[in-house]
Amino acid sequence: MAIRGNHDKVAAGIEEGEGFNEAARIAALWTRRALAPDNLAFLRDLPRGPREFAPGRLLCHGTPLDEDEYLMDVDDARRCFEARPFDVCFFGHSHYPGAFVLEGNRITRRPAAGDEAILEIVEGHRYLVNPGSVGQPRDRNTKCGFAVYDDRTRRVLLVRRAYAAEMARDKILDAGLPRWLGDRLLVGA
Repeated sequence: MAIRGNHDKVAAGIEEGEGFNEAARIAALWTRRALAPDNLAFLRDLPRGPREFAPGRLLCHGTPLDEDEYLMDVDDARRCFEARPFDVCFFGHSHYPGAFVLEGNRITRRPAAGDEAILEIVEGHRYLVNPGSVGQPRDRNTKCGFAVYDDRTRRVLLVRRAYAAEMARDKILDAGLPRWLGDRLLVGA
């Protein structure tokens, strides 16, 4: 299952990127010109989140309340937990891997640490889980981040892996895109 993100919307022509910083807007519009028509159609057809992929399990881009909203702190997490029923919600947008866990009335933030972290899904607790970013980590870790979720074992594996960031940076620069977009890959910011 896939859902759209803010850059998908601009690249597909659904939006024009008015709220983007200039470098991000340039890159999204470059992507719009570079993609084949069938790829653009794929992006245009991606559904808006949140989407329920199993009972009590959601997938969203920003928050379960707004696909373009950043979920950054415990106050943001509390609003999401209070506004919408779910057991586990996977979200992205901020690119910071980890989770917010609601246990009773207490919310804790659990940043992902190391190259692999296991999050046990405990019955009665609620979770907002961010797998991080494959292509643009922002937590000063240059490795890409992703998650593997197993509903059977009730575990989320948060993973970090090295990738060819320098090669990606060179391709960004060769395309004539803003240098900052490539350089940030080498520092994870």
